[in-house]
Amino acid sequence: MKRALADSVAAALTGALILLAGSARAELDARLTIASAYLHRGLEHSRSAPTYQGALEYEAGGWFAGVWASSVSFGGYDERSSEIDYYLGYGKRLSKDLALETTLVRYTFQGSSPRDYDWNELQLSAYLGDRWTLTWGVAENWWATDQRTRFVEGTFLHPLPGGLVLDTTVGYQLAERAAGLDYGYAEAGVSRRLDDFVLRVGYAAVESNAHRRFPAFADDRWLVALSWQR
Repeated sequence: MKRALADSVAAALTGALILLAGSARAELDARLTIASAYLHRGLEHSRSAPTYQGALEYEAGGWFAGVWASSVSFGGYDERSSEIDYYLGYGKRLSKDLALETTLVRYTFQGSSPRDYDWNELQLSAYLGDRWTLTWGVAENWWATDQRTRFVEGTFLHPLPGGLVLDTTVGYQLAERAAGLDYGYAEAGVSRRLDDFVLRVGYAAVESNAHRRFPAFADDRWLVALSWQR
């Protein structure tokens, strides 16, 4: 039953991509990235190795759907080699300084694994002006725990001289029942756009309790990423 539900979610998101792609009013965004590491809410999915990522998104009439992919590595834990996420959402601007958005995400992993790590997540976001973003989310089967987890996250953008942009993200993962702990994480970076390319240098940190609980995946580190975006 759980696998059938998962397949239905993935099929629905894939179908939405096809429908939006066929819309004459649809807009297409594409992005390719090479990064020194892949972190997901403070936890590393690339074992300190460079990761390659790509995204494709269609948007029409407030609706949007996309697919995001990344190489992954979990060392001796299993042989998952890639992650492909499908998402579908709707956003609406309520005023000049407030926009709301809801997104359904289906996380999937490819490669041999002793467990089914695919999971679903619902996200609710509020955009305050063009600088603040607040997001709350609830997930089912996070890290193959068959438990419900939640997170809250805030991001702030600030323009700097010379075309630089400062970004700061602070979040809190509520996973006591799933992983035996709740933990905080944070990341700050500076980026610069050069035509169709964006270069970003950042630093990520995670609370010490996550270091102890996930020693192979939680560590403070510098990050470098180069993205091409159209």
